[in-house]
Amino acid sequence: MWQFQHSVTKNNLSKEQIWAVWSDVANWKDWDDDLISSEGNFINDSIIVLKPKNGPRITASLVCKPYDSFTVKCGLPLGTKLEFSHFLTQTSSGLQITHGIMIKGPLTFLFKYFIGKTVQRNLPTAMNKLLLIASSK
Repeated sequence: MWQFQHSVTKNNLSKEQIWAVWSDVANWKDWDDDLISSEGNFINDSIIVLKPKNGPRITASLVCKPYDSFTVKCGLPLGTKLEFSHFLTQTSSGLQITHGIMIKGPLTFLFKYFIGKTVQRNLPTAMNKLLLIASSK
């Protein structure tokens, strides 16, 4: 298994502001430069379709707990699994926003370089864009 998380804490944003951006599936590309498009309903147990810049269209399942977290789960070849997690935690310093990626299964060693390292490198930028968009909500 391979995983990476990035968190930021902001005292001037609410869960509702972040959730408004997260729940707008069609516009994920506005804050995630790794995506060309995304479509689907932001409803627990729904199916969404993602088109990453450097890969084929992906069908994924969405697990969400309103104003708390959501995870996008999809399969890769030979039983390898990919998960993108997103969490909101209220702390004494403000709202902590965490994005993460986890790859597990027999081809983890391969996909951590082709997918994981790119996401790891781009995650801070994606979160900064997310925060900028959310602050205007």
